Amino acid sequence: MAYLWRLSASRGLAPACRNTPAHSHSSMADLKSFLAKSNCVLLDVRGRDEFADGHAPGSVNVPHTEIHDNLDKLPSNKATPICCYCAHGRRGGIAEDALKQLGYTQTLNGQKWHEVAAALEEVKK
Repeated sequence: MAYLWRLSASRGLAPACRNTPAHSHSSMADLKSFLAKSNCVLLDVRGRDEFADGHAPGSVNVPHTEIHDNLDKLPSNKATPICCYCAHGRRGGIAEDALKQLGYTQTLNGQKWHEVAAALEEVKK
């Protein structure tokens, strides 16, 4: 196991070995508060087919394995709030770790896409 961790870490893949997201919202109120920020970017980190089947309105789709290859789809201002989400939260946590490594300072793992969509609806009311 230690060998696999070192091998993954040497290739920049260490976050993918985690079983749980590193940073997640602790309540729906936290999620709504984060989404209420005026310039919050919604980042759907699921695959393209999953995104096509449904996503939170206004989201940008960049699969979690392609974040470093799609920097042009991310805000240039590293202080822009970014809410990552996926189907269950694991990929959102991996994406959040990648964004933090890139220097983004306001990130949140929103976890499940349908929860993010519901919270967004509440915020818009």
